[in-house]
Amino acid sequence: MEILISIVVIAIGLLGLAGLQTKMVGVELEAYQRSHALILLDDIMNRIRADEASARAGAYDALPGDCTTPGTTAAANMCAWLNAIQGVSGGEEVGSLIGGQGCVESIGIAPKTLRVTVAWQGLTPTAAPEAGITCGADDYGDEAMRRVVSGVVVILPEEEE
Repeated sequence: MEILISIVVIAIGLLGLAGLQTKMVGVELEAYQRSHALILLDDIMNRIRADEASARAGAYDALPGDCTTPGTTAAANMCAWLNAIQGVSGGEEVGSLIGGQGCVESIGIAPKTLRVTVAWQGLTPTAAPEAGITCGADDYGDEAMRRVVSGVVVILPEEEE
C-alpha cells in the first residue's frame, strides 16, 4: 500500500513538472518575441536617424505601397524593416513575430517627430496596449492578445551655417 501511495505522489509531482515546463515554453516564446520586436524597433529608428533629410521631407510618414522595387533610401529602409517583421530575408521565409506589423506615424511637425510601433499577436491574453497606439488594433481578435512596442524619433531642424 505504501508503494502505491508513493507512486501516486510521484506521478502527481511529475504531472506538475510537465505543466510547469509547458508554461515555461509559452513564457519563453513571449519573451523572445518581445526581444525580437525591440531589436526591429531599434533597427528602423536608427535607419530613420541615419536618413534625417528624407525623414524631414516626410519620406517615412507612410508605409511604402510597393516593396518589389523601392525607389528611395527611405522606401528601401521601410521595406527591409517590414520584411524583417514578417520574417522574410532574401526572399525566403525565416520566421519572426506572430502576425507582425510595423507602423510609422507623424506625431509632430516642429521638430519632426515620428512614432514607430511594432505589433504582434501574443499567445495568452494580458492587459490591452495603450489606447493611443493603434498599430495592429482589432487585427488579433481580442485586444488583450495584441502586443506592441513603440518608440519616438525626433528629427531636429537642419542647422544653418
